[in-house]
Amino acid sequence: MPQPLINESELEYWGDLFTAHSLHRYLSFQVFIRDPRRHWEDIMGRDYRPLLPAQMSVAERIDVACQGVENALAKVEGGVKQLRQRNNGHYFEPLKHHQVAR
Repeated sequence: MPQPLINESELEYWGDLFTAHSLHRYLSFQVFIRDPRRHWEDIMGRDYRPLLPAQMSVAERIDVACQGVENALAKVEGGVKQLRQRNNGHYFEPLKHHQVAR
């Protein structure tokens, strides 16, 4: 069984710092945890300061608006996916046959 690169207490420590300082705005946690010390120094060394309360409320409103757009886009993509069918690696749109009234 391979040894983990980072122990559980370190993972919790870096995870807490990552969430407390909203570092997800800069990079994903998967990227951050590969070399947390280097990423931490890069971000903190660039005159980084946590957001002020007013900035945090604006950031939250922007995140909510973006999530709404992403949800709407996912809904549209889901609808388009249902319209398409895949046959032998190629997409095609099924023909819609209408019964002829007699």
